[in-house]
Amino acid sequence: TEFMKIRILILLFFPFMAMGQGKLDSLREKLVKDNTYEYVYYFENNYAVFRTFDEKMGLLVSAGNVIIKPIFSSIRNRKELVNLFEVGNKINNKFKRGFVDVKGNIIIPMMYDDVYYVGKELIRVTLNNKYGVLDTVNRVILPAIYDYVSFDNDIIIAGLNGVRSLYDDTGKQISNLQFTAISRFHDNRAIITNEDKSTSIIDHHGNIILEPMDGFSFERVLNDSLVLIKNALNSKVGIVNAKGEFAISCNY
Repeated sequence: TEFMKIRILILLFFPFMAMGQGKLDSLREKLVKDNTYEYVYYFENNYAVFRTFDEKMGLLVSAGNVIIKPIFSSIRNRKELVNLFEVGNKINNKFKRGFVDVKGNIIIPMMYDDVYYVGKELIRVTLNNKYGVLDTVNRVILPAIYDYVSFDNDIIIAGLNGVRSLYDDTGKQISNLQFTAISRFHDNRAIITNEDKSTSIIDHHGNIILEPMDGFSFERVLNDSLVLIKNALNSKVGIVNAKGEFAISCNY
């Protein structure tokens, strides 16, 4: 059965995982005991970060060979990034971050105040309190000019001067729709707050599915055809369908 196949794969694979971790643990103990490095940690993808006694960090493989020299103040080794490592150094009295590859080549320049790997080859960067998005080969998806950037699956939400818009993962604006807030998408539906404080329902293409309803606010998307709605006068809730018709009146 499929279950038995998965169970066999786990049983076969787990010992190799344990062996790899055990190998690193032995290496860590030896290097620290020999006063080679102050500490060895962040073991992922057969690499480990090490810290010297003068507080510099580099990268080594599980055999103990150094592959990135200890010239950084910080290195982060993430499981989901096989050949890309977040690094940081103090530059002109400011701590800056970027990314290098396994050979130490700079891929994302160390010019950013913060970098964060979001997933799906996208990195959110911060520069002078502004946000932008790069991909893992340093292509600019969105320039670092925005006051706000968040991600919802393949959609990027970026805001400037209190107004937010939708972009795809290539940086293309999905629609001309603008709003001040947005919920998480659920069943390809989300609630937006418009500049006049009213709420609407949109799909993941930025199309308006439900226009604002006077005296009511949309509270939560239940599925692709039902939405929880609240009466603004008495705060009681009900449910409307995709046509804006009440399935359950606001009596609760």
